Amino acid sequence: MSIKIPSRVLEERIKDADKDKAIMDLMDQLIILHESGALDTLVDLALTLKDVSSVITDDMFDNMVVMIRDLLEIMNNIVGNPVIKVIADSINDPKIDRALMELEDNDVGLAKVIGMLRDPDVLRGAYILLTLIKAIGARSKEYLKDHSR
Repeated sequence: MSIKIPSRVLEERIKDADKDKAIMDLMDQLIILHESGALDTLVDLALTLKDVSSVITDDMFDNMVVMIRDLLEIMNNIVGNPVIKVIADSINDPKIDRALMELEDNDVGLAKVIGMLRDPDVLRGAYILLTLIKAIGARSKEYLKDHSR
C-alpha cells in the first residue's frame, strides 16, 4: 500500500521551507542512523515486513487477531481474579522472607508446623487452598469427561 501526496499539497508545504537546510538536516539524520547501525536495522525490518506481508493472508491475520483477543481476555481474567491478587500480595509479605530464613537455618520442625494450625490466618489460608483444590478436581473431572476418547 503506497500513499501518494497530491502535488499541490506538497508544493504548498515546501514553498516557504528552506530546502537546503531541510536536505542537510535529513542528511545529518541519515548519517547518524547509518553510523549507529540503525539504518541497516530499519532496512532489514522493512524488508522483513514486506516478506511477512506477502505471506500472511487476510484469514491468517483475522485468526491472529482472534487469538490475541482471546489471550487478552484470559490475561484480564487472571489479573482481575481476586484469588490471584491475594496470592500475589501474600508472596510479598515480609513473613515469607522470615519463613525462608527459618528454613535455611533448619529451624522448622513438625511441632512448629502443627502449632501454626492454631493460627486463624493459617486455617483461613488452608480453607482457601483446599477449596481451590476441590474446584480443580471438579473441573478436571468435567474436562476429562469432555475430552475422553
